[in-house]
Amino acid sequence: MKDIEACLVEIAQGSMTSLQRLYQELHRPIYALLLSIVKNEPLAEDLPQETFITVYNKAHLYRPGTNGKAWVYRIARNLAYDALRKAKHTAQLQMDLADGGALPDSRVEGLELICSLLELDAIDRQIVVLHAVGGFKHREIAEFLGTPHSTVRWRYRKALSKLAAILGGEHDDEQSIPDSPCTEERV
Repeated sequence: MKDIEACLVEIAQGSMTSLQRLYQELHRPIYALLLSIVKNEPLAEDLPQETFITVYNKAHLYRPGTNGKAWVYRIARNLAYDALRKAKHTAQLQMDLADGGALPDSRVEGLELICSLLELDAIDRQIVVLHAVGGFKHREIAEFLGTPHSTVRWRYRKALSKLAAILGGEHDDEQSIPDSPCTEERV
């Protein structure tokens, strides 16, 4: 956390080296968060750049002593929701699977995981991504989302159970989980 805070302070002073260090540390979890929100790979690939440009332009607004990582994630999250609002007016969002041929196993597994994550509620999906990919603690996620800590822990466990059921092929009687989540049209 201190390293991220130091980077943000240096970025506010114009340091491109610090921006590069921050990017190297956070671009993968930021991308995962963005993908979990926008559900569109090409759009999610563009948003990290926009996130770090915004971080650079607004670093002077960061208050040292607060959670710098959460500040960057909040910027990314807000940009994702802005992009969804813009895209809603122009076109319906869809995942681009135009490769056509058979995909390598690791890519198929990755797509299965993404499709499974898309079955979760938006908040549950964000909690899983923030914790598992972003490395946030449940308390940090609770602060970030404005949700009680116990609720975040409960939703995380519930989301993991649902993911296990989807990926393992087990189905709850209470919830209708489609056989192939990727075959449904996504909005």
